[in-house]
Amino acid sequence: MWQQSCSGRQQLLTLRITRVPLLLNIERGTDMTNPKVISPTRPRRMDPGALSALVEAFADDLTALGHTRLTVSFYADSARHFGAWLGQTGIAPVGIDGSTIGEFARHDCCCGGSRRSERLSRRYVNRARRFVCFLAERGIGRSIAAPQAAASNNIHVAEFQEWLKDHRGISERTIGRHGRMVLRLLPALGTDPGTYDARLVRHVILEEAGRCSRAYVKTMTMALRGYLRFLAARGLCRPGLDHAIPTIPQWRLSALPRYITSAEVEQVIASCDVARPQGVRDRAILLLLARLGLSLATADRLANCIALCCIVAWRVSWLTMLSRSTQGASPATVLTEDERGLLERATPERKRDDPRDLDFYVRAIARLGGYLDRAADPPPGTTVIWRGFSRLADLIEGARIATSTQTYG
Repeated sequence: MWQQSCSGRQQLLTLRITRVPLLLNIERGTDMTNPKVISPTRPRRMDPGALSALVEAFADDLTALGHTRLTVSFYADSARHFGAWLGQTGIAPVGIDGSTIGEFARHDCCCGGSRRSERLSRRYVNRARRFVCFLAERGIGRSIAAPQAAASNNIHVAEFQEWLKDHRGISERTIGRHGRMVLRLLPALGTDPGTYDARLVRHVILEEAGRCSRAYVKTMTMALRGYLRFLAARGLCRPGLDHAIPTIPQWRLSALPRYITSAEVEQVIASCDVARPQGVRDRAILLLLARLGLSLATADRLANCIALCCIVAWRVSWLTMLSRSTQGASPATVLTEDERGLLERATPERKRDDPRDLDFYVRAIARLGGYLDRAADPPPGTTVIWRGFSRLADLIEGARIATSTQTYG
């Protein structure tokens, strides 16, 4: 029996050893759970085939409309993927219709490229749908139903939806919802925008608030506000009517107290666990707020805080958008010489040979805020740039103290 047991263990060990090379030789892109799919190694780049020139024309058209390079690259990747999928399935470009988009959205993606997910998101499919509309405008394939077809009976609403599509960059579903919201309000507002006034706009929204939920009316006010701004920009109605739209309140935070007593402040401070770093941080913040009078109890303090936050938010947002649109701009218009010097010192060795343009310094600020700056990473956003500015301010203050001749302590 002992010999049989050893023989069984030896066979099991041999079976496991022989399976290892088989598992190591499985190529990425081979679906082992589906015996019908036997695909070779996924290509590194998707080839749209006969649609290559049209994909480039599609990207140029989006660039001409004012979209950023990042947005254009997203749309171009989706269009390139759609063209590669057409080549694999054997569908001719002239046979593209609305059902083709549905088949593309449901297919198990083994088309290649750097995508890791086999499923396509709704936003990804919508980008491909816009490429199909681009092809239909050039006589390739059949035109698919546009979401604003229901609003074609009113020329102003149709132009408003077309403006949203070209200049706002929102999804087709949102464009269709905005059109339906405005069409619902038109019987009460009237078809002539020149007769609109603040009293009428406010009355229509308040009437809808009595029949619909707060969330629905809030979405309706957002659509109407954009529609009125569009009409005012075209000179079809009085400017400033969007300010007459009443604000729909949300009561999610209404149960929070406006202030707490001194005893309750001491109780909150004592609740911090100073044995943990997070507790020490929270206790320090609460002590600053309570002991140094950094409260927002008065209107003056609140106004000063809002003004300061607006200035900081504006600078961060402006720098983020400027670095994306005009990367070759002079960094001297944004940063001082000391800030640029510290950012150059904080830049890794492998990045110091890059051109010293605005994009170089923005990425250096973002790296201070936690941005990894890998080759496949998108441009830095406002969050990491805000964190980087906070860190840069500390470096500037430290450099000032280190170079100062004044004695401390």
